[in-house]
Amino acid sequence: MLTPDECLSFLKMQMDRFLETDPDKQDEFGDPVETIARLSFDVSRGESLVEKDVRQINFDLYAETFRENHTVSSSPSCDGQNESVDGEQHEILRPSSCDGLSKSNISDNFFCFVEYKNGNIVAYDQKTGVYTIKQKPAQEIERKLNDSAYMLECDGVISAEVLGRHFGVIVVVRDERVQRQKDCMVSVGPNPLLMHIQDSVREFKLHKGISASEPRYSWVKIMTVSQFTEVYLPFLEDARKSVN
Repeated sequence: MLTPDECLSFLKMQMDRFLETDPDKQDEFGDPVETIARLSFDVSRGESLVEKDVRQINFDLYAETFRENHTVSSSPSCDGQNESVDGEQHEILRPSSCDGLSKSNISDNFFCFVEYKNGNIVAYDQKTGVYTIKQKPAQEIERKLNDSAYMLECDGVISAEVLGRHFGVIVVVRDERVQRQKDCMVSVGPNPLLMHIQDSVREFKLHKGISASEPRYSWVKIMTVSQFTEVYLPFLEDARKSVN
């Protein structure tokens, strides 16, 4: 098991090796360390959700690396689902994954997955004043959270205990889908990345009911682009520094 401080360098090393064997994947998935503008790019809209040059670990590329590493007859997946039959090689589906992964630059050994959602996925309950993610995209995000955790645990990068203590998740949504209020951070979870900033005014939930994936992490927060770029992004370390 790696120490938390070794995680990002290990992920980049795995992706570098993968691209050496299949360089064409770089055109499809990008570099192991990518800009947020690239990671948040929406092909259907032809634009990035967050136009920032800060780099993050490209976790979509890691998911493809994971799929390739576990698609061999001699290397079954963690739960045995990929074991060979009659000596044949069997592919596994690429796990669903969060877009980016960063290290906090103010909290020792704390990491944050970030998922960028450019579509119209926000629902608002006028009776309760609570924002939620619509059912289908919420289910997709749930899978991303579960699969991202699974890959790290399966590859021996971290344990479930480390995930719960040292990893948070940010889901970034379009500003116009949420009413902006002064000094408001919409959030889920009791332990903010910035311990001195208090949550206020509105609550933003992944589901109306109970989330299966959120308890695996230290916290899960859903916020607008402006909240992310103004409040959180300055405290996420550029991945170029994290892996050096």
